[in-house]
Amino acid sequence: MLKDMNFEELLAAAVESNPDALLELSDRYHKGTGGVPQRDEVKAYTYAMQACTAGNIEAIARIADYYAKGRGGAPLDEEKAKALLLEGEKAGSIRCLQKIAHNYKNGECGFPKDETKAIEYCTKIIANPKDDANVKGYAYTCIGSIYEDGRIGAEKDIKKALTFYQKAAKTGYAFAYVLLANYKRKLYLPELEKTVAAGGEGTMTPEEKNAVKASCEKLKESINTASDLYAQARDIAEKDADMPVFECAKAYLEQTDDDYARLSVFEKKFALADAENYDADEKVNMGTFSITLDSGDDDETYTEEADTQYDINESYDGAEQERDFNAKIDELLDRLPFLKTKKSKFIFKVSVFSVVCVLVTLAVVLIIAGASKG
Repeated sequence: MLKDMNFEELLAAAVESNPDALLELSDRYHKGTGGVPQRDEVKAYTYAMQACTAGNIEAIARIADYYAKGRGGAPLDEEKAKALLLEGEKAGSIRCLQKIAHNYKNGECGFPKDETKAIEYCTKIIANPKDDANVKGYAYTCIGSIYEDGRIGAEKDIKKALTFYQKAAKTGYAFAYVLLANYKRKLYLPELEKTVAAGGEGTMTPEEKNAVKASCEKLKESINTASDLYAQARDIAEKDADMPVFECAKAYLEQTDDDYARLSVFEKKFALADAENYDADEKVNMGTFSITLDSGDDDETYTEEADTQYDINESYDGAEQERDFNAKIDELLDRLPFLKTKKSKFIFKVSVFSVVCVLVTLAVVLIIAGASKG
C-alpha cells in the first residue's frame, strides 16, 4: 500500500505520474509527516494539482481547500472552491462529499449553515462504496455530534449519537474515541450530585450513604472507560500522524487522571467522616472503602490548527462549559448533612463534658467545706 511506502519509494512512484502516489505525497506534505523534510503547503498544493491532472478525483478536495483558505500558493477564492467541490461531487469524489458536509455543518466556503444538508451528505458518504475509513469516520461523528447537541436538523438524542460514535470508532477514526470518552466524562458530576441530593436536608440514612458509595464506584468505572478511550484515540492518531487529535486526546487523558484523583479525595473524605458517625465495626469496613491517588496536572487546553478537518474546537467548547470538578467536590462535601453536623456534635459533647466537670468540682468543694465545718 502507498501509505506503507517510505518517502523515497513514494517519490519514485510519483515520478511515473502515479495519481494515487501523487495524492499521497500531497497528503504527507500537507501534514508534514511520512518522511517529508518539512510541512510544505506549496508542495502539497502542487502535488494535488498533478494528481488531479493524472486522473485522481480525490485531489479536487485538497485543491478546493487551499482555494477556500488562500494557502499553498492558491489565491483566496471561496466561489472557486465551492465550484470545485460541487464538480468533485459529480465526479464521484468521497473527499469532496466530506468537505461539502463539513461546510454545510459550519456554514463555510459559500455554503449556508444547514445541518439537515450536512446529515444528507454524511449519509451519502456512508453509502459510498469507496473504502476511506477517515472520511466515513468523519461522517459518522458529524451526524452523531448533531444528534448529541440537538442542533438544527435533528432532535437531541444521546443514544442515537452514541450509536454513530461507536460506528465511527469501528472504522478506526481516532476522534470518535475522543467523543465517546467525552460522553463518559459528562456522567460524573450529575450522577454524584443526584445521589448526594437524595439525602435531603436531614441527616443521611445508611442507605443514602451507601448510595453515594455506589455512585462513586460507577463514576470510577466511567473514568477508567474514558481513559481507555482517550488512550486509544491517542495511539491511533499517533500512528496516523494526526497531531491535532493526538494532542487533544493526550490533554483529555491527563484530565481523566485528575478526575480520578479528585474523586478519590472525595471518597476518602466521605469515608472518614462517615466512619465517625458509625459504630466501631462499621469504621473498619469504611476504612477499606477509601482509596488515595496522587493528583494529576491541571486541565490543559489545545487549539487546533486553522486547516484541520476535525471539529476539535467544538469538543473543547463543551469541555469549557463543564464545571470545575474540584470546586464541585468541595460543594458536594458541604452539602452532605451528616458532615455539617459533626462540628455541632463535637461542641455539644465538649459542652456536656464541661458542665459535668463543673458540677463535680462544685460537689467536691461542698463536701470538703462540710467536712471542715464538722
